[in-house]
Amino acid sequence: MNIRACCGSLGVVNAIVHTISLELSKYSAFRAISPKLVELYDLHGAQLREQPFLGGAPSRVLKRSFFKLAWYRNPPKKFSGGLILNVCGFQVLRSAIINRRLRVTTPAGRASDLLRSQGFEFLPQLIDHATAKMITNEYVKNLAHRTVYLSDFDELILHSPSKLIHNPNANNYAVKALCHLVESSIDYSAIYQQVVGTRLRCKPYISILRHRNLSDVNAIANLDGNTKPHSDVFFPSHKLFVYLCDIGRNDAPLNYWLGTHYWKTECSRRSLWKESVTHYLRRFVRSAPSSAESPSFASQALIGHLGDAVLFDVSGIHCRGEHLPGSISDRIVLLFDFRNESARRPVHDQV
Repeated sequence: MNIRACCGSLGVVNAIVHTISLELSKYSAFRAISPKLVELYDLHGAQLREQPFLGGAPSRVLKRSFFKLAWYRNPPKKFSGGLILNVCGFQVLRSAIINRRLRVTTPAGRASDLLRSQGFEFLPQLIDHATAKMITNEYVKNLAHRTVYLSDFDELILHSPSKLIHNPNANNYAVKALCHLVESSIDYSAIYQQVVGTRLRCKPYISILRHRNLSDVNAIANLDGNTKPHSDVFFPSHKLFVYLCDIGRNDAPLNYWLGTHYWKTECSRRSLWKESVTHYLRRFVRSAPSSAESPSFASQALIGHLGDAVLFDVSGIHCRGEHLPGSISDRIVLLFDFRNESARRPVHDQV
C-alpha cells in the first residue's frame, strides 16, 4: 500500500471517529466521562442540537442504496452491487424481482402483437412531412445549444425528467419552444398506451440525436460503440425514434434482433450472470446472441422515411448501423426515452 492510499485510509478513519465523537458529545452522560467530548460540545453545541443522528450519514447511505437497488424514484441501473455480489448471482436476483414486478403491474395481453412478439413496432408516417421539416428547421436553428459527445455524435436535449441527467437547455427559451412544438405535434402518451398497453405516468426524456456522416477519410467515426450489438437494460423499457430524415440501409439505420427482448429478460440467466461479472472485471464485451444460443433470431434494419417512427424494447439486442458508401446525409432522429417508467414511484413531471 503506497503513502497516498495510507493517508486516504487514515482520513476516512479520522472522519468516522470525529463523527462518532460529535454524536456522543450530545449526551451529558458521555461528556461527564470524557473532557474531550466537553470541548467538542462547547465548540459545536448549537450546531449539534440541530444535527440528525451521526450527522445524517446513515440516512444518506440508506437512501442512496435504497434508491439505487430498489428503483424507487429512478429506473434501475443495468448493473449494481459490485463484483462480489454479482459473482453470487445478484444480477440474476435483480432480474427476477424487477421483471416480476413489471409483469405484475403491466396487464397481460395489452401490448401490441408486434411489440410483444418481435420487440418493436414500426409506425409509418407518425407525423407528416411538413411537421417533420418544421421540427428539423427549428433544430438547425438551435444547433449552437447541442451537446457534442464525439466527432460524429451530438445531441440536443429538449427535456430531462430526472435529475440524474442534466439538461443544459432547461432555461433556454428557444429550446423550450422547440420542445413545445415537438410535444404539440406528437401525442407520445397516446402512442405509448396504444403500443405498450399501459398508461404513461411521467414525461419521457426527449432529445434530437445526430450521427454525422463523416466523408473525410481521415476522420474517426463511430467512437461511441453503439454500432456493436448490445442491450440497454435487463427489464422491459422502451424508446421511440421519430425519423427526421430518410434513413436507408446505407444511412446507419437501427438494427434489431427480433425476439431478443425475451431472450434477455427471461430466458438466459447464464448470460445475465456472465455480463454482470465481466462488467465489473472491465472485460465486458457486448455481443449479439450466437446461433447456438438463439438459432431463430434474425436482425432487421429498421429503415424508413421522413416522419416514420419505431417504438422498440431496449432490453432486446440492437445496434446502430454504419454509414456506408452511397450515404449522403447525417442520421437525425427525435428520441423519446421512456426509461423513467420503470421507476417504482417516478415523481418527476407527472403526465
